[in-house]
Amino acid sequence: IQTFSQTILETGIHGHESEIHNYLSRINKQATFMLSLLNELLDVSQIESKKMTLNKKSENIVQLVRDALDTNAAIAKTKGIIFSSSLPKEPLYEEVDHVKLEQALNNVLSNAIKYSKPNSKVHLTFAVGERAYRIEIQDYGQGIRPENLKNVFVPFKTAGAKTTAGEKSTGLGMFITKNIIEGQGGHVDISSV
Repeated sequence: IQTFSQTILETGIHGHESEIHNYLSRINKQATFMLSLLNELLDVSQIESKKMTLNKKSENIVQLVRDALDTNAAIAKTKGIIFSSSLPKEPLYEEVDHVKLEQALNNVLSNAIKYSKPNSKVHLTFAVGERAYRIEIQDYGQGIRPENLKNVFVPFKTAGAKTTAGEKSTGLGMFITKNIIEGQGGHVDISSV
């Protein structure tokens, strides 16, 4: 950020609009990543100190899932990734923390995008059971070696896979996701074939 902003300040604004636009775009991308990292570190701190609070209220979780899909579909589109889903037609209301649950869904969906090959697909299935719901996200990425699956939910560890378009990863998202889901009485798991 400092290098790009310093270059803009030193070269001036006039006559270099496309180059300045490029620098500003990079500054914005880095600032967004840094804010995301800071927020994730704050979440980890709350989780580790057992102070993560959940503000539960009755929410339509089908709509919440639909919103997370819509949010991530625009990002997926930049890689040519097509989202598809199988969702219940009727609304389903549960006592959940809307913000935290959407954060968890966004973490998983953004990982599916980051690790999927361009021009592939990501599919979300929302199944209704007798006493629970199952949300399954399937991508067509490179997969995770069996010996690395245990690292997925460990903070600051990665599962050894590389993002497919140079996206950044902090190694915190799935740790946070697991704690959010378990904090709301759910369970999260991962498999790779």
